[in-house]
Amino acid sequence: MFFSRFYANGFFVIVLLQAFTLLLPPVAQAQSLRSTFPGRRVGGGTRGECASRLIIHLVPKSSQYSVSSNGQDLIGLVQGPSAQPTGLKLTFRPLASNGNEEQSQKKNIDYLFEPNDASVVLFSPKLNKDQSFIWESSFNCRHSSSSGEFDFITSGSPPALSLLTTESDEINHAVSKTLKEWKNLCGGSIATLDVLKKFEILDLLSNDWPVRLPIYCP
Repeated sequence: MFFSRFYANGFFVIVLLQAFTLLLPPVAQAQSLRSTFPGRRVGGGTRGECASRLIIHLVPKSSQYSVSSNGQDLIGLVQGPSAQPTGLKLTFRPLASNGNEEQSQKKNIDYLFEPNDASVVLFSPKLNKDQSFIWESSFNCRHSSSSGEFDFITSGSPPALSLLTTESDEINHAVSKTLKEWKNLCGGSIATLDVLKKFEILDLLSNDWPVRLPIYCP
C-alpha cells in the first residue's frame, strides 16, 4: 500500500515537472540550455596524426557565442599544425525553441573546406538569425583498409563544439570586434602568439606551430 502511494506520488511529480518545463517561456528554456551546454572550444588532441590535430573555435571560454552580436555574422576558428592536413567540416545543428535539437538530419547545415596547414579561418555561415545552433567542427580523417582496396572518411577525434545563441553580452561583443579586425587581414597573416594570447589558449602552443598564421576567409 505504501509502495503504491509512493509510486503514484512520484509519477505525479514527474508529470508536474514535465508540464512545468513545457510552460517555460523560450527565454527561460534558452537560459537553461546555456547553463548546461557541454561545449568545448578545443577539439582534437587524441592519438594519430589526423586525430591529434587541434581545432579551436574562436569563442569565449564558455564555448557559447552569438553571431548576431556583429553585423557580419562572422565566426572564426584555428586549424592546428599538421604534416598531412585533411579537409575541414563544419556542421550547424538547429535547436528548437525549447532548446532541443531538431530531429531531422536534413535540417543540419554542413560546410566543407579544402585541407590547409595551421591557419585562422573566418567564415560567415548562412544561418537563421532567430534560432540557436550547435556548431561542430572536425577534420575528415581518411583511413585505408589493410588491403588498400578502399578507404573511408571519419572524424577520428573529438570535435570542437560550441553553442551559437541569439543572446549577446560584453564578452561576445569583444570577440566580435576582434574577428572583424582580423577579417581586414584576409589573405595575409597574423602572429600566432597574438591569436592564442587573445583567446587565452597559450598553453596549446608547441614547437610545431609556425610563427605566423595565414588568415583564410572562404
